[in-house]
Amino acid sequence: MDIFEEIKSKLDIIEVAKYYGIELNKQNKCCCPFHTEKTASFQVYPKSQSFYCFGCGVGGDIISLTEKLLKLSPIKAAERLNSDFNLGLNLKPHKPTRAEMAENERQQRKKGLVSSWDGWKDKALKQLIRRERFYKQAQRQFAPKSIDDTLNPIFVKACQSLEYLSFLIDELMAVDEIEREQTWQKFFLNDGEEFLKNG
Repeated sequence: MDIFEEIKSKLDIIEVAKYYGIELNKQNKCCCPFHTEKTASFQVYPKSQSFYCFGCGVGGDIISLTEKLLKLSPIKAAERLNSDFNLGLNLKPHKPTRAEMAENERQQRKKGLVSSWDGWKDKALKQLIRRERFYKQAQRQFAPKSIDDTLNPIFVKACQSLEYLSFLIDELMAVDEIEREQTWQKFFLNDGEEFLKNG
């Protein structure tokens, strides 16, 4: 929860409006404090903790009401509410520790890796499946007809490649984060990528 939401959760807009001099009637209406008028067109809504003027169109929440009434920036309005209503909130911006910065960097790196991995995985799978089909066809086409036939080099290459393809597909489908990263770096950024090009 950010500081503005925290302040809004602790205060009531009717109480705030009255504290800063707005005199509301029983229907929570009054003449608008932001423009000159004779008929009450400014209304405060306790349910939604908001206000709106039907005359000038100004509206908002507790923070914006305070900033408009007292001519303050949003953060200064928050500080004023914190002080005037003794909320005891620490409004100083949080400075992340080294550990927090390192964790944030790790999370960003993880998001980048997952995003890159997802996009790359689809491409790699298509290539692997295409290559697998090619080698299966070559395996069938150049398979020996009898036990005495000399093995065709294309058949041997197809058998070896299909085994490695099966291994790469298994590795590619690994869901564990550490495995996934190791797989990508070890096989697909090195051996696997080369295999897809030249295998």
